[in-house]
Amino acid sequence: MKKKLFKTSILKTSAFAVGAVLFMNSLCLADVSVYENFEFAAYISDKTGAVKESSNSKRTNRNQSPSEPYRAPVVQKGKRDDIEFISYDKTIHWETGSEYYADYSSIDFVAPLGTKWSLYIEGTELCLSVPDDSSSEIEVYKYESSMTSSFSGSGMISKDIASKLSENGEYWVWVTTNVDGFDLEYYDIYLTKDEEGNLHFLKSPIYDYNVNARTKLWTDEKSLNDCLQEQHDIMWNDPEIISKAEELTEGCTNDYERVLKLYQHITCDFYYDYDQINTNYVFQDDILLLLRDRVAVCEGFANLFVGLCRSIGIPATVSFGSSEDFTDTFVSDTLLSNHAWAEVYIDGTWYITDCTWDNNNEYEEGDYKHRSDTLNWYLIPVEVFSFTHKILNADTAHGEERSGDCGDRATFTESRDGELTIYGYGEVELPDGVDDFFTVTFAEDSNITTIGRSCFSDCDLLTKVYLPDSVEIIEMEAFYTCEDLEYVYIPEGVREIGRSAFEWCDELAYVSLPKSITDLKKHAFDNCPRLVLSIPHDLKDTEFNEYDTLPLSVIIRDR
Repeated sequence: MKKKLFKTSILKTSAFAVGAVLFMNSLCLADVSVYENFEFAAYISDKTGAVKESSNSKRTNRNQSPSEPYRAPVVQKGKRDDIEFISYDKTIHWETGSEYYADYSSIDFVAPLGTKWSLYIEGTELCLSVPDDSSSEIEVYKYESSMTSSFSGSGMISKDIASKLSENGEYWVWVTTNVDGFDLEYYDIYLTKDEEGNLHFLKSPIYDYNVNARTKLWTDEKSLNDCLQEQHDIMWNDPEIISKAEELTEGCTNDYERVLKLYQHITCDFYYDYDQINTNYVFQDDILLLLRDRVAVCEGFANLFVGLCRSIGIPATVSFGSSEDFTDTFVSDTLLSNHAWAEVYIDGTWYITDCTWDNNNEYEEGDYKHRSDTLNWYLIPVEVFSFTHKILNADTAHGEERSGDCGDRATFTESRDGELTIYGYGEVELPDGVDDFFTVTFAEDSNITTIGRSCFSDCDLLTKVYLPDSVEIIEMEAFYTCEDLEYVYIPEGVREIGRSAFEWCDELAYVSLPKSITDLKKHAFDNCPRLVLSIPHDLKDTEFNEYDTLPLSVIIRDR
């Protein structure tokens, strides 16, 4: 099974592992001590948030189906010292009053080859509109209870089901249909009945948030061209990658056909990598190697799918976020990133896809287990998607022209080309959603003294940072999971680096800490397996043995 795994805070990695940290004894060479990490242990989440579980019978509750991911309630692992984790009391479920009625009465689907179809409500009737040659079945269940109604047929079908529902009760709908010759199945669909007896879809508590997040997927020519370029983890401009994409799409007459072929190559011919989960070795996914090995976890699947699309001129981008059960009225603003998927642009529209949740194959210790793939998370409507996925970061490959406050006495501007400029004094804290920039510049007349908690956390496009000489404190998780961050300049004058400040910056290559630092908090550079970290002699007693994954090398400089 693909177990639902959650990291201790927001992350952007490719596997989950819990293992013993190997800490090498210091190697004394003259006045320099070096700690070498030849094997890596990690505490990482795979970001799928899904369990693949099969059943021969139809599900008896909304978290189970014959072929789809089982999504267990969120349970965090506990806490590590002073960091508390989020947990949810699943006995507290949403109330289905009018504030949760959806502002839509139709959920519009797109079949794999582009055929449009819809599930909609007309008063007391639940209706399904599909092509005449499509056979379908609809089942309606009361939450955590038995089926209350069902109907089936070909083409357009409908049924008055209101008499079977209680006022403001919560019901979920399970739709199975065959469109474009593909069997499709959806069950993250909820409805209720009002006091007048009319039906209403219930919207996810994060539906509006996701709709707003997707407005960053622009469709102007420049933005679409941005989503064709190479990025750090999506280096597609290799003859082997281009050749494979062209081979897979040979004979296709439109982009719906082309994208489907690329998607099915991943969902059918690739395997979910349990060795990344179960072993102590962490590595960044490279799409050329993935193409050859056919083994990956969710970020690898998404990167490869996007790379293949871009290699034949189809805009696509990776999205990261949280995959959980979003049927609670309380949804924390500090949800953890634990999953990756992709968006693809076809025929004038951006569509959501999730290769991982349609892939049922498994790889572990040389054993390949092949199972039938599905297409239930391909071109999925945001109305359905939002009950299991919250978009926390989309690598849209472009900046957004905007400005605003980023602290009590600090402001920022961002350019269309992804340059963030910070002005003012004191502490800087970027507002949520400001994460799509490539470079950071501090204005010459600024006097920024503190990089605030989680300020640049999860800024995946950021590659280099040069902090100004005025900075004295880098707070907890300031650069957490900046997965493309390769270099950071920390000036003399910085006194403190907070807990997990650079944790999961797994592309960091070299960092030299100034002599002014007197307080290096726990896990500040944890899970940075490529990092050569140079520290002043006064920090020689730093307990790196508490790290989950050591830096590649820690150099203790002479006095």
